Amino acid sequence: MATKSMTGASRMEALYELLITSETTHIDFESGSEWGDDDWFLEILADIVSKKRSNLKQLSLDGEFRDRLTICPSISLRLRRNSFILPLLPEFLPTLKVLHLKVNLKLSQLSKIDSISLRQLYLNGTVYICDADVDFKRFVNLEFLYIKHFDVCEAFKEML
Repeated sequence: MATKSMTGASRMEALYELLITSETTHIDFESGSEWGDDDWFLEILADIVSKKRSNLKQLSLDGEFRDRLTICPSISLRLRRNSFILPLLPEFLPTLKVLHLKVNLKLSQLSKIDSISLRQLYLNGTVYICDADVDFKRFVNLEFLYIKHFDVCEAFKEML
């Protein structure tokens, strides 16, 4: 009788397939990797959520990702420890209510976030203010904005 040998990646996928069900609403992934390649988790997660038609409400990712995020929770997204994070976000986050970003970013990068329903925005890294064309008016339902630390870029200081 022949047995099918599983690779490390396929074993991980099988394990997550068992752990994540159609009733799973919250997922918190914290990478133990120090080598900066956690995209495998995004691929597995997207496949499983699609297959099981999971109603993912909250997603928290702590790792180094380079691939675009292809799934989006309906309520809360928390992204930590990733310098590539904003290009990874889906262009439109239609139902997202809470967004936590624990990364350094330019304030103008927030223009890439298009969420009509966003109510809370937490910016826990350093926010670099380098230009004046950021319009918070488009976040029409924003009730809470938290900025931990900001720094004014030299080019913008000259404009003041």
